[in-house]
Amino acid sequence: MTTYRSEKAFTFRIILLTMLVAIAGFGLAVGQVTPADSVFGLEAFGRTDILDALPEDAKQIFGANRIAENADELPIRTYIVSNKEIRRNGYATLVDVLKNIPGFRTSQPGEALLGETFLMRGLLGNFYTKILINGIPLDPSAAKGMILAANLPVRQAQRIEIIVGPAAALYGADAMAGVINIVLSDIERPVEAMGSVALGNAGTTEMHLSLGGKFGKRKNVLNYNIYGSYKSMRDIGMLYTDDLVSVDDSSIALESPYWRAADTADPLVPSIRDFPHESRLIGATLKFRDFTLNSNTLFRSDNVAIGSHPEDISYEFPHGKISDYIYANRLRWEHDFGKLTLRTNASSVIYEIDETSEYQGVAHPISAGRNHLYAESNDFLLEQLAFYQLSKRTSFMGGVTAQFLSGAAFQGFLQNPFDSTSVRFDSMQDEFVVLNSADDFSAISPVGIWNEYFETELGAFLQMNYRTKKFHFTLGGRLDRSEVERDLVFSPKVGLFWKPRERIRLRAFFGSAFRQPSTYYRFNNYREVNVPMGPNDELEPLLVRTEVDLEEERLSSIEVGAVFDISKNLRATVHAFAHSLSNSIFPSQQFSTRLGQDVDSGGPPPQPDPNADSTLVEDNLFGFNNANSRSELAAIQAEINYTGKVLRVDLSGQYNIAQEAIEGVDTISGYRSLPQFMGRANVHLETKKGFCISVYSQFFSGFTWGISQINDEIETNTSAPFYNIDFVVSQDFTTRFMGYFRMTNVTQSASRGIFTTDVSGYQFDYMPQQARLFTLGLTYHLP
Repeated sequence: MTTYRSEKAFTFRIILLTMLVAIAGFGLAVGQVTPADSVFGLEAFGRTDILDALPEDAKQIFGANRIAENADELPIRTYIVSNKEIRRNGYATLVDVLKNIPGFRTSQPGEALLGETFLMRGLLGNFYTKILINGIPLDPSAAKGMILAANLPVRQAQRIEIIVGPAAALYGADAMAGVINIVLSDIERPVEAMGSVALGNAGTTEMHLSLGGKFGKRKNVLNYNIYGSYKSMRDIGMLYTDDLVSVDDSSIALESPYWRAADTADPLVPSIRDFPHESRLIGATLKFRDFTLNSNTLFRSDNVAIGSHPEDISYEFPHGKISDYIYANRLRWEHDFGKLTLRTNASSVIYEIDETSEYQGVAHPISAGRNHLYAESNDFLLEQLAFYQLSKRTSFMGGVTAQFLSGAAFQGFLQNPFDSTSVRFDSMQDEFVVLNSADDFSAISPVGIWNEYFETELGAFLQMNYRTKKFHFTLGGRLDRSEVERDLVFSPKVGLFWKPRERIRLRAFFGSAFRQPSTYYRFNNYREVNVPMGPNDELEPLLVRTEVDLEEERLSSIEVGAVFDISKNLRATVHAFAHSLSNSIFPSQQFSTRLGQDVDSGGPPPQPDPNADSTLVEDNLFGFNNANSRSELAAIQAEINYTGKVLRVDLSGQYNIAQEAIEGVDTISGYRSLPQFMGRANVHLETKKGFCISVYSQFFSGFTWGISQINDEIETNTSAPFYNIDFVVSQDFTTRFMGYFRMTNVTQSASRGIFTTDVSGYQFDYMPQQARLFTLGLTYHLP
């Protein structure tokens, strides 16, 4: 096994050296990120087209090729959030931004392994959205999904581009819901900088910094940009009430020695400590001639109990936390040969859960008592892209990609903090094995398999664009092969834009996408085995870790839309889309006899390993399966945007019709965590003197918040409607200095979070959202 402390130290030294060189060469400085021209909430994407879903610099390539693009003339649905809106609203996390985008639903604090979460067209964005910094992919192969906190350069972004809909034709796997690209500005001035600080309740502290500039002459110009963010909270401030967290008087948790009651007079209410949070980011970009180097170090720390059932993981355990690091780096070479532009990308994403991460299981179905967590991965991506302008109206782009994934899959039940001596070879299937946490209240075997993986994913894509003054047609496709499924997956896309009149724009789009089963899904499955606990002891049923064969999830989507400019200040937008997702991965539970449940046969038992002193009992699993499922969603979305000199109003509503069908089990009306109706009303009052008041309100109807398979039945949970108001006041004191006051959940509304799949499948009935929080901040930028 290999840990990545050396890689971490190397990355840190490179960033530190860059900072020292920049500071020594330029002294003290402060500056800004140039704001985008677009208005928040309206469709805009700057210059675009052939690369309408590629990283930020792709648009610069087509600008260099002298292709003029209109921001509204895109076949695909897009949003852009400008730096001005980010600073004015005091956004610190990506989910802060997405909370006010039509059609999105967010959850803060979300869930322990993922951080904050969001839904994008009904799909969990941490799983199904490609999230980038300046085109650098961030999702590690060993993580449950993309981890979101204040560990992204949101405040430093020039703009955030949101492409809604399947984008696998350009990006391959993991872009089923769309793409979100955090675009940092190109430094064009000798010195640019930004500094922002904020304080709030619950011990909230925020700091955001960036320093950039350039030096040199003619072609020998070095551009640099160094940036960082930090956020900490003494308590994330979840809305708990005793009736929501109390357990049943027959709960097996009450028999556990790890159960802690809040009050001896009411032993059914668990003890709950403050849930602290910390996240930070440090990054740097260097650009010289045709080469650009970008490096980012992302960190966050949360309590492992967030989103878990109080019977499952202790809310009182003072050391319970998960801390993880992501190191994302990219070296890019790019050269313009006139009509032909070539770009080569080499990037890496290194991930590691800190070995001090731990929690205490109360009556966890797999392992109670003190448990430790660990995972690591080292992923590399090589990309060769080409862009060719055939004629004034026709252009092509294509590329080939190779991704190399390796690591140690997530393991959540370690007896000791991970180190090189805690993992050893054993005769059990000749795999890496690890000592698991195990006591009288644990079902897991004392020795379990540790899964290492080495995988290769290859892909190639081609896209054509044809454009006239009123017409834009795009056609493309991508072919991918993975080592997991060992088959080819084709992801096509077809887009059409037409402007029959000056004030009317029509668009249509079809695309398909796929997602490979993640290492978290494939390896976090537990099967019951009869294991002798001693030389003369009888066999006892225990759970052992096993890999399951999962198929890739596939999605097909079609949408149509129209934009009407009713007047100079008033715009109406209507969109309808439908998609079908097959092979959805569900958490599955076939309960162990240890828990007093009937053992379901689940088919013929697997054959025992001849080298292991055990006998397999049944195919009892805590884990995941495809369930031969099909999830379908159809929706219509309408928006009205009014932009005046003082008043700006954004109204939106989305009506969803959805179902999830599982072959041989049931058909469920609704989509996981997706309300049938979603409405927003955002109102902004802004004066010429830079004073602005913004009120963001949202309403969600009731929804099915959780779906899981238990034996041969589907269990669903529903939630009541939810209404929330956020409030922001900002003031530009000078052209460089501004302040803001931000208050979220003004109404103290209680709601359930977004459903996420868990190893044990044991979901908390009430994943609470944050209570009323406020921050008061100041931002200074130069020049």
